[in-house]
Amino acid sequence: MPERSFFIKGYQFPICARCTGILIGYIVALLVNPFIVMPWWIPALMVPMAIDGTVQLLTKYESNQFLRVTTGLLFGYAAISTIFTYTRLIIDFCIRRWG
Repeated sequence: MPERSFFIKGYQFPICARCTGILIGYIVALLVNPFIVMPWWIPALMVPMAIDGTVQLLTKYESNQFLRVTTGLLFGYAAISTIFTYTRLIIDFCIRRWG
């Protein structure tokens, strides 16, 4: 949908603003997470996108591009961070158990 996408020099992005934010969040998390341990509350960053999307689905509310890209970025970052965190926990467990 054009009203939910970004345009650069007259060309529409192939993905929506929220998905653009998610991809940016993925990239940031992939660059940062190998070097730091994430706090336990990181999955909570997924909640704003879930709320925004659900409210849009169930009501006539339309969020703006800034909100879409921001909630997408938080979600993408949290998703990859959660995967990194639990992968580390599983690897540590396996090493301690069988290592």
